[in-house]
Amino acid sequence: VCSSVSRVRVWFGQEVMTLVRIRGIDAPELKGRCGDELRGAQSSREALSRMLAGGRPMLRDIALDKYAGRILAAVIVPGLSNSGDVAAEMIAAGWARPYGGGKRGAWCPLAPVGRG
Repeated sequence: VCSSVSRVRVWFGQEVMTLVRIRGIDAPELKGRCGDELRGAQSSREALSRMLAGGRPMLRDIALDKYAGRILAAVIVPGLSNSGDVAAEMIAAGWARPYGGGKRGAWCPLAPVGRG
């Protein structure tokens, strides 16, 4: 959910289409492991769509992501709270959590341990 396809202007008159992963967040995955994660992913995606529709998104701190075919960037939408920072807005609203790299945490509740 924290990736979307964006048209990015790389120079005057030059644009490319690329996947953008939002820097600094971990959001539930649409291909999640449980219903809770799937519902969270759908809510996060809808919230992100509303934020991006509210203004012209700008990218900063752009880098190559560890997975081929996408970039990692801070996404700013003027007019949002948190100085327009989409990641901060997603975290504040509970649609994502902070992420600094490494192993992602689980979004699904732990299964109870049986006795036996």
